[in-house]
Amino acid sequence: MNDKLTSELFFRVHSFVKEKYMSLSVRQKKIVKLALESIIVSLAEDKENFSKIAKELGIELVKDNLTLSPININININEAKAQAKSEVKLDISKLTELLNELESLLIAIQKNNFNAKQNVYTIPPARWKELNEKIDSLKKLMN
Repeated sequence: MNDKLTSELFFRVHSFVKEKYMSLSVRQKKIVKLALESIIVSLAEDKENFSKIAKELGIELVKDNLTLSPININININEAKAQAKSEVKLDISKLTELLNELESLLIAIQKNNFNAKQNVYTIPPARWKELNEKIDSLKKLMN
């Protein structure tokens, strides 16, 4: 399935199946497409090896052995959705104060520390230390 060329494959399905498909989200349609591609490739490589298909797709396939035609396949896709809850306790006034201090520090560096010959800003060790302290304060505030 690493081939970059694509083509269309048409086949008939029941109209209610088409309606259901058309109502799916883009993400769900992609899951259907990938499942169909994998089933076709698996069946072509190893005829009716449903356990291999299930293993490759990470899904459960059930073959109805009672009927010869058509084969009923139930596809159950299990998705694990991680949910993270976090509370943010952030002092906006401290954050604003730190950002203002950083901004004034950067303005001071821009005004006083430009080396025109080299076209660079040179930051003295004292300013560098102050800059690091402000960044550390921001990190502490965020954690």
